[in-house]
Amino acid sequence: MVQTATAPARTRAALRALLAAFASLAVILIPLGSAHAAERLVIDSGHVDAFNVTAEGDALKLDLKEDVTGSHKTHAAEDVELHVKSAALKDLPENVPGAPKAYWLPMTQDQNLLWPGWDTLGVKGTGFDESIKLKFDKVEGPGNIHLMGADSFGAITPLLENGSMDLKSGAVRDQSFAAHTHAHWVFTKPGVYTLTLHAEGTKGGKKVSSNKATYTFTVGDEFRGKADTKAEKPAPAPAPAPAPAPAPEDSTTPEKPSDTAPTAEAPAPEDSTNPAAPANPAPADKPKRDASTPKAKAPAKPAAPAPKAKPKAKPAVPAPAPEPKTKPAAPAAPAAPEAPAKEEPKAPVCTATEVVRDATKDEIKAATSTSKAKVGGSYTIPANTHVHPNWVFSKPGTYKLKIRQSAKGKDGKTYSDTSTLTFNVGSSSGATSGHFDFGSRFENGKLISSIKDDRKSPAQWVDPSSISFGLGNAAKAKAPAGIEYIAPAGSDVWMIGSTQDPGVPWVGANTMHPSIIQNTTGEITQTLVSASGPGNVGVFTSGNFGQIVGQKWYSSTAGSGSSVSAAKDRKSAKIGQIFKDGKGYKIVDLKGKTEDGADCELTADQIVEAGGSADYAKSVTGDAPAGSASGLPRTGAEVTGLAGTAAALIIVGAGTAVARRRFQ
Repeated sequence: MVQTATAPARTRAALRALLAAFASLAVILIPLGSAHAAERLVIDSGHVDAFNVTAEGDALKLDLKEDVTGSHKTHAAEDVELHVKSAALKDLPENVPGAPKAYWLPMTQDQNLLWPGWDTLGVKGTGFDESIKLKFDKVEGPGNIHLMGADSFGAITPLLENGSMDLKSGAVRDQSFAAHTHAHWVFTKPGVYTLTLHAEGTKGGKKVSSNKATYTFTVGDEFRGKADTKAEKPAPAPAPAPAPAPAPEDSTTPEKPSDTAPTAEAPAPEDSTNPAAPANPAPADKPKRDASTPKAKAPAKPAAPAPKAKPKAKPAVPAPAPEPKTKPAAPAAPAAPEAPAKEEPKAPVCTATEVVRDATKDEIKAATSTSKAKVGGSYTIPANTHVHPNWVFSKPGTYKLKIRQSAKGKDGKTYSDTSTLTFNVGSSSGATSGHFDFGSRFENGKLISSIKDDRKSPAQWVDPSSISFGLGNAAKAKAPAGIEYIAPAGSDVWMIGSTQDPGVPWVGANTMHPSIIQNTTGEITQTLVSASGPGNVGVFTSGNFGQIVGQKWYSSTAGSGSSVSAAKDRKSAKIGQIFKDGKGYKIVDLKGKTEDGADCELTADQIVEAGGSADYAKSVTGDAPAGSASGLPRTGAEVTGLAGTAAALIIVGAGTAVARRRFQ
């Protein structure tokens, strides 16, 4: 009997222990939901590529990448809260969506605020087409979100399809080429906003969609840490009250609708006194839909669709009949081209011919005398970031900018290094596209100037002397008013903008190399030491909302010497350039000759096509070349120069329209 009595006792003890274990487990498991919310990483300042698109095999992946907790740290979008501080609340110009006052995250980084953008460079070289679409499936929040870009001189531009600046459900950002992009973000009200989207691309002709990701922005200091509450500022309680008014139509049960209405409408006001209210946003939507159903009687009025029948009567108008009458006029058109066709042979009569003549005293003085350019300016790039200024050049030619970079080590010492950046302006020689950052590395106790080359994945840090940048026609534009220290308003300039453009190398500055973060305070100061080139150079960040210049970095004003220095000998001399042949200075010139050897006048375009520079063409003819091809033949020894020039024009011509649009 002792044994039979002991067994139940042991069983009961075991059950009690098991129940206690379950109770302990419940204590652990119950708070897991709130623990997940607490685990969200809150980012309220620094660089974030919110929409980070990469390719993994035949799939696209959408997540978030940030440089706040480290370098290029990736997270699931749902694990991060992107917080917009109350400090972002600003007065906006009238022409900016969201005006007169809204929460604004500028396109150019403000170190105190969140700096969100997107990056599609991860699809480059993976077999996917570079064109990626970001499709916003669902956008929710207490107010509106506006997304816009800016041209290189600060004027706002739409970034979404159909010229839209409203980031709402159904919006699409068509990123036509692989790029890393930042924009102006405007939130009109404080509260919690969620953006659910996916990326779409093409590989091997097949459309591929990424995972859907949901991003949460909390706007206003009072909403920090509330990414999972969907809290909003309380709406006026009296507003929903009139809704029960139509209820009296059901005379049998007037009270029941009024009983249910308050329960459904309570979440809509989301009184701040009831923290639980925000937990029911969905029911709030349903009553609104129900409230609109009584208005379904509207379809009973066919009068609205009826007018559509009227347009059908318009096709009966005999307007198309007269059109055939105009078609007979078409035969007259072929006759017109015949006349110009007969005149075409007259165009090539004046041929560009190279000649070598004695240089004048003024030409010798201009080419041999030197005067130093006015060089100055420096800029300190904050730690662990990158920034893209505008680089503006006033004349075509080769520019060499010697820049010193300085950083303070964690040991208190100052380290520096000097290197030279080369820009071939008005030429397709060198890198004509791609993303580059000029920065430094820290190795073996030394600061080493480097360029981060993002044309390949992973990016490579290379010696600046190994790369030159070509700024062809895609980089050509008209100077606006406000940069007269570089070029007069309306004159031709060549530039690298603060936003990435196809056919133009995108050169920025960078303090994000891991060795810089580990061994220095992080900041790097760039100082322009010297500059050479035919014209002026200015480097500056864009202003906001139409302000041309935000902050000047450095600039160089060319000296009074010639834009073309003397060549070593005849072989290396270009058109318009002097050289010394032992008997004095000679110059390679261009003369117009007819077929019978008579002199004729060349146009500026003919001179440029034959290999002369734009400056030389203007000095000879008094006119600036328009850039159009004349198609005239050329005689002389250096035929290769013409072929190279024509090829360059063909290569970069496709970007001309884009470049022009940026400055209209």
